Amino acid sequence: MMVKLVPMNELEFEMYVQYSIQEYAQEQEKSGRESEDEGVHEAEQQYQQLLPQGLQTPNHTLCMIVDEERDKSVGVLWFDQHAQENERQVNINDIVIFEEFRRRGYAKRAIQLLEKQAIELGATSVVLRTLEPNESMRILYERLKHMVASMSMSKSL
Repeated sequence: MMVKLVPMNELEFEMYVQYSIQEYAQEQEKSGRESEDEGVHEAEQQYQQLLPQGLQTPNHTLCMIVDEERDKSVGVLWFDQHAQENERQVNINDIVIFEEFRRRGYAKRAIQLLEKQAIELGATSVVLRTLEPNESMRILYERLKHMVASMSMSKSL
C-alpha cells in the first residue's frame, strides 16, 4: 500500500474543521454532557484556541492521508511538535480515516509515516491523547509499540 501525507489546502482545512465540530457536538449530545448547540460552540472555541492562525498556526501540521495508487484522500492527520524537558515531541491531535476506507491499514501506515517524519524533525517521541475510549485505535497503537504513559478515568454523576 502506497500512502503519503500531503499538507492540507484551505478548502480541505475548512471542511475538516466543520466535520470535526459537528462530530464533537453530536458525541457530546449522545453522551448527555451538553446539547448539540453547546457542543458546536465549545468545539469552535477549542479550534480557535488550538489553531488561531488556521493552517498557518506555528508547529501544527494538518495533512491529508492519500492512497497514491488510487490518487484519493482517505483520511486526515493533524499533529504538532514542541520541546518538552529537553526533548522534541510530536503529538497526534487527530487521525480520521474516512468511513469507506476504514480497516484497510491506512491509519497504521499514516502513523508509521509520521514516526519517520518525527525522527527527521529530531523528535524523540510521538504522543497521542484521547478523551474517548476507542478500542480499535488502542489496539493499533499497541501494535505499533506505543505504551500507555498516563491514564485518566472519570465517572459522570
